[in-house]
Amino acid sequence: MKEFKLFDLDIEDNQNISNIQNVSNISDVHNVLNVSDAQNIYNPIAVQKEAEAKQTVAWKSYQEAIVKSGQLTSDITKGIQAGVKPEVLLLKAIKCISLITDDKVFYELNKSNLEKLYGLLDR
Repeated sequence: MKEFKLFDLDIEDNQNISNIQNVSNISDVHNVLNVSDAQNIYNPIAVQKEAEAKQTVAWKSYQEAIVKSGQLTSDITKGIQAGVKPEVLLLKAIKCISLITDDKVFYELNKSNLEKLYGLLDR
């Protein structure tokens, strides 16, 4: 009978580790572990899928920020040519920086400060 060993276990009860390391088949593992311990066995495929999902969300968010900042850059250029108030253009530039750096606080803080100085800003 072929013997296998489990090494990557995250089990609080150290006695179970010694019982598991020399089991001869999978049914013995289920007998040694209770259900909650069996769920804690390291699963590299699940970890990789979770990491890929997080990376996909991050890249999607980053791509959306690039598109929005590109639109704002265009709006700023057109606004300068059209003679839009500098404080309105500054707010758009701040929004662009905020999108690229993923710093929402930077935008909100400076928007609030600009509104205190210049009143409500047209967008």
